[in-house]
Amino acid sequence: MSAATMALLGYGYIKTQDSVADAEYLTYIQKYGKSYATKDEYLLRLTIFQQNDKVIKEWNANENKTHTLAHNKFSDYTTHEMSRIKNKKAHKEFDERANYNITFDGDIPESVNWVEKNVVSPVDELFLCAAGWAFAAAGAIESRHAINTGSDLIRLSPQQCVDCAREMGENWDNCDGGYTDDCMFYSQIDPLNTYADFPYIHD
Repeated sequence: MSAATMALLGYGYIKTQDSVADAEYLTYIQKYGKSYATKDEYLLRLTIFQQNDKVIKEWNANENKTHTLAHNKFSDYTTHEMSRIKNKKAHKEFDERANYNITFDGDIPESVNWVEKNVVSPVDELFLCAAGWAFAAAGAIESRHAINTGSDLIRLSPQQCVDCAREMGENWDNCDGGYTDDCMFYSQIDPLNTYADFPYIHD
């Protein structure tokens, strides 16, 4: 029987002194289908969850913040577990191929909500593939196209970058991380397919 199941049945041995935290964590366990083999692992995960929960609540209580935070399935992961799914590639020097000159004609608005304008794709689940670099590049390209043309947002394929956008001669699993500009430069040579035609398989 899983620790989550035992907790829901009221087994006192996994109760802590903070009943509110216990209740919040049990809700989290149910939502993400978590289970733990031992009391010690449960308490470890609960502690990590509480630490992250404190950060989230403090952030969201600050009215000066322009966005809010929320829990996800990684809220009780250890630092070591998170390091395995983050970009493992070393910092890359400035790429001379990139043109970072930005011009803007007209008045610059104080703020723009691109989400409300429907030119930003939703947050995606990466699973255990560190493909954030590919999603960032595909998302930037699809948003730029929607803004420039005034058309509906067309989701592009980050999986194509994961599979194909490698530096020349590089022997690297792109699920271990990558560079956003490599995906962008690759897309100039081989335009990205739509997400529907080349879906993300996190592998």
